[in-house]
Amino acid sequence: MARELTKKEIYERMVELRNLRKLHTAARARVVVLEEENKALRARVRELEKENVALKQEVADIRYQLEEFKKILFGKKRAARETVTSDTDLHDDDTDEDEKQPPRTPRAPDSYHRPVPKEEEVTKTVHHRFPKSKKGKKRLRTYYVEDIPLDIDKIVTKYVVEQWYDPAKRQWISCDPLPATRVALGDNVRVLITTLITIQRLSYEQVQTLLDTLFHIHVSDGEIAKICAEEARRLKPAEEALREAIQQEPSHHMDESRYDVNGEPRYVWNLTGGVSGDTVYVLGRSRGKGVAKELRGASTGVLVSDDYGAYRTLAEHHQLCYAHLIRKFRDLSMHDGFTDEQTEALRATYREIKAIYHAVVTACSGPDPQAHRTHLTKRFQVVSAVHAHDPVPAVRLKTTLRKNIEKYLTCLSFPAIALTNNSAERSLRHVVLKRKNSFGCKSECGAETLGTLLSVLLSLHRKDPGTYFERYLELRRV
Repeated sequence: MARELTKKEIYERMVELRNLRKLHTAARARVVVLEEENKALRARVRELEKENVALKQEVADIRYQLEEFKKILFGKKRAARETVTSDTDLHDDDTDEDEKQPPRTPRAPDSYHRPVPKEEEVTKTVHHRFPKSKKGKKRLRTYYVEDIPLDIDKIVTKYVVEQWYDPAKRQWISCDPLPATRVALGDNVRVLITTLITIQRLSYEQVQTLLDTLFHIHVSDGEIAKICAEEARRLKPAEEALREAIQQEPSHHMDESRYDVNGEPRYVWNLTGGVSGDTVYVLGRSRGKGVAKELRGASTGVLVSDDYGAYRTLAEHHQLCYAHLIRKFRDLSMHDGFTDEQTEALRATYREIKAIYHAVVTACSGPDPQAHRTHLTKRFQVVSAVHAHDPVPAVRLKTTLRKNIEKYLTCLSFPAIALTNNSAERSLRHVVLKRKNSFGCKSECGAETLGTLLSVLLSLHRKDPGTYFERYLELRRV
């Protein structure tokens, strides 16, 4: 039998029914609104996260550019200025910043003294002795004094040439050809002027001052230019022979740098032999691929260079410079414009790049370099992988590295070639210092003349500075 509800139970159930019919509908409406709002907020959060990532990347780029501007305005830090200059430096540069540097070997005391001259170099001997009346035990001690004469007199030779008048031709005929001017400069002065211009990198004004001070010989800018042009004409066959010899070598290096002509931006190119170390220079040209193609000629040797676009399709076998690659990653790892996380990742990448270089050197010196190609390729692929936290400069550098992995491993097929382009860079540095001293050339003809003189004379001087003048005088008479 059903029980009759009390008034209180009826009231409570009516309230519950009211809540279900009215309040639940309102609450459900609010839930729908909140769900839509929550969905919109989630979408906004995702949008802001993307924007935050972009802003962080932009801030990192701005910090990177700011540090680069600081380097341009105030100079690089000492640590950043240290560059890799040779294969030995690459081998020695294997310590991290946090590790202690090994102690340096102390220099011998004699290394700070001037070397003792050879006996054939002695031009005068002076004896200091005690009087014969001085009795007792005696001994002799020797020392040397190197000096130069303060006033060097110039040699002036007067030539008296007899002439005979030919009535038929109505002209005077000399028994010995006469020069174009009554006073001319001798061969030694001409050789000295071109040597000062090229080997010593002096400007015209400095050459004039030196000749006037030491020899009391006055020369003008025009005379110096004519002498250089005449010497370049005589040395042109030697330059062509030098270029052909370099092109026939199994490998050679190429590089380029700025060298203005008459205030206009131009470039100097060099071709350096991988075996001989001889160098041919071309000055006052553009930075186009045609100049590099002209320098290389019909050579089939391995080309060692940086990753400049003019070299990429120039040779069938192309070895990219490891020194450039290591320096770029090192500079990024030392840059102040990145976050701590980015800096730590870049330092790890830098250490791995150095480790790969040492592994390549070891492989090239082994019996079967090709056996290491697969392993080294995988290491390059891992180190060149782009990560989300990488800054833009690192992304560009890694992307370029991944495209050129095979060109960094060309040395496995040709183990005798150099892994760096330091030979060309060192040869080019001489011309860069010359540019800083003389601010380039005034004309294209002057640039071509200087290129010939630098090619021949620097190669002569680098082989044996002691016999440079003798070989130069002999070469110009050919």
